Amino acid sequence: MKKIVAVGMAFIFGLFSLNSQTAVNFNANDCAGNNHDLFTELDAGKIIVLVWVMPCAVCIGPAIGAGNTVKTYTASHPEVKYYLADDLANTTCATLGSWATTNGIANATKFSDAGVNETGYGATGMPHIVVLSGKNHLVYGNQRDVLDVNLLKQSIDAAIAANSSTVTGLKALGSLANGARLFPNPSNNLIHINFELSQISPISIEIINELGITVKSILAESPQNGTNTYDISLDDISINGIYFLSLNIGDEKTLLKFAIQQ
Repeated sequence: MKKIVAVGMAFIFGLFSLNSQTAVNFNANDCAGNNHDLFTELDAGKIIVLVWVMPCAVCIGPAIGAGNTVKTYTASHPEVKYYLADDLANTTCATLGSWATTNGIANATKFSDAGVNETGYGATGMPHIVVLSGKNHLVYGNQRDVLDVNLLKQSIDAAIAANSSTVTGLKALGSLANGARLFPNPSNNLIHINFELSQISPISIEIINELGITVKSILAESPQNGTNTYDISLDDISINGIYFLSLNIGDEKTLLKFAIQQ
């Protein structure tokens, strides 16, 4: 018999090419003179989007895109932070700050300190963007040379979900901007979800494995204002492991972690 268990454990959401599964600690001062110990900050619940730049012209777009992406989380998830670092720490803080200001990057904590070293995350290349989170100091994203904003959002979402408290029984996982709420209630071979809609929106539901591969996809037909209920059968998923249920309502996404044990 298949057993479905909601879990609160962190894991790597493998949507990126990960060269390092765990973060590399650093203790460094930012350009404002504030000291940062990476592992201490991750232990405290921060989710850090760390971007290395030269700075250079080709870094501008991705650095802006990463900063704007972090901004979309600021109100609901202030634990998501944007760190901008000079790759070789051979650019002065004044120059790095001027480059960031000129390009409208106002929400970054800036570093020009050799301790903030990118070599622990695989090959170098500008820009280089990693997403770090959790008491296990996991790497949730690792992109270089270009920025895929959708993948960056998915890695941040995964980090937020992994940082959430353990799900036991029936528990709300928070509200979405359009008024929906997700209530997971795992049973032997079903995940039963109820959510409220304040307005009709396109809805899709996906089951994603720990490698970031969608193993089941459902397009919800005829969603309605008010209560919507779906039973998701997992009979066709035969491999034990950690999974995500992704409820996508319009442009909003809520993630639920669960494990399949047989």
